[in-house]
Amino acid sequence: MSATGYGVFRRGPLQLALPLAALREVVPCAGLSALPCAAPCVVGGLDLRGTVLPVIDLGRLINAADAPSAGAGNIVVMLSEGQLLGLMADTVTGIFECEQSGLSRLSQAAGEPSLLSGAFRRPDDASLVSVLSVDALASLPGVPRVIDPRGETAPAAAGHAEAAVHLILVRTGDLSFALPSVHVQATLLDPPLQASPLSAGCCHGVIEHAGRKIPALDLAAFCGFDALPAQRLRQALVLDLDRGQVAMLIEEVVDVVRTDLACTAGTSRAALPEADLFAGVLSLDVLPAHPVRAVTRQKGFYLLLDDTRLIGHPMLQGLAALNTPVAGATDRRESDGRAAQPAQRVITYDIGVEVASPIEQIAEILPWCPDEALGSAAAGRAALVVSRGRSIPTWCLSSIFGRPVPPLSPSASVLVVEHEGALVGFSVSRLVSIDQAQPPRGEGRKASAAAGLHAFDHRMVGGADDARMISLMDLQRIAASLEAA
Repeated sequence: MSATGYGVFRRGPLQLALPLAALREVVPCAGLSALPCAAPCVVGGLDLRGTVLPVIDLGRLINAADAPSAGAGNIVVMLSEGQLLGLMADTVTGIFECEQSGLSRLSQAAGEPSLLSGAFRRPDDASLVSVLSVDALASLPGVPRVIDPRGETAPAAAGHAEAAVHLILVRTGDLSFALPSVHVQATLLDPPLQASPLSAGCCHGVIEHAGRKIPALDLAAFCGFDALPAQRLRQALVLDLDRGQVAMLIEEVVDVVRTDLACTAGTSRAALPEADLFAGVLSLDVLPAHPVRAVTRQKGFYLLLDDTRLIGHPMLQGLAALNTPVAGATDRRESDGRAAQPAQRVITYDIGVEVASPIEQIAEILPWCPDEALGSAAAGRAALVVSRGRSIPTWCLSSIFGRPVPPLSPSASVLVVEHEGALVGFSVSRLVSIDQAQPPRGEGRKASAAAGLHAFDHRMVGGADDARMISLMDLQRIAASLEAA
């Protein structure tokens, strides 16, 4: 029998729950404005990124109609039929699942709709949680609601618009996963874990990213495999979901490759603990050359996660809705009613200084092994790299810009781009991360077609805790300039 997920919060002595499907997000109660409304439960309006959100105090409805409102630390934003309503909350307790058999249904008198639809006991401490009726809250007499300015997000289409996609290859324990990069906002190294009421099961707590505290989960444990000790999970993939972000904890990012998902092989559902989260397996012989870890070579494949099912998972959506701002930090989400400009996904790398390029420009990433190349890419000329029967002229980016070539790291790579139907490679000493580059302010500085080797501008990259200004390089323009030289 299927279980339903609930977001649980406290208001005074009450422990209340909303179904995750109706929990849009949780925001701090940063001050309420008066609303011209006669309903005594309406305590004011909250400025929610340019939208005035009506807020009610459930304590006035469930305890006593004339009870004064005490201050609240948070506002739980409820979504019903495309409209929003704010609920005052002292603290957010966490996310819990309840089987239908464990939910006690509440009866109600004829003609008197109840604000509570049932109750269940929390699995961790057996305390009683009262489940709110979304329909009853949405039909409270005299209580205004506001149309959701973001609208309902249409479900992602099954499959991928194009077969060839960028995949992030990761390892955790003796498991190797591949994940389409489209929903990965950033990769983080050694993110400090903080204790949180959300810490339970595969959730190890929260980490700070881009001015928000976001839940951090053990990827392997979430997929039904054995959990790893938190101290071994040294990296994180930050996933962008409709309602916020979550971080999936792993041991390491191995590489980023571009491959054709038509090569995906099916697998037995009985062989995987959470089979719905997987699209199949990718054998090593269908993937571009990349650093293969011993445990991966022994198994011979990566488990391909189904990104549509992953980001649509009710538990992840519920946890994403519980992102909370870091005290004193600027929330990088939209700050007014207008749609924010989308950030650009980039791959950052080391050429003696950290720089970045748009990830959509990268056709393939190969390991950089100078001893296996013909010629020297550091001598102001192109070396020749042969991969899968193709000859790829490869230039050293450090040398192109007159910088000393840094020592090679285990992640030394060749970034391969396409130019006029041909492949051109650029060797870099170290891959750093996948991240987000903020859009330029105003018009920004646009590189002209004649910009050549100077086809880059400067962007803010990273979150609030690791934001830095770096150069964004247009590798395709650089390739065109080298060909014309």
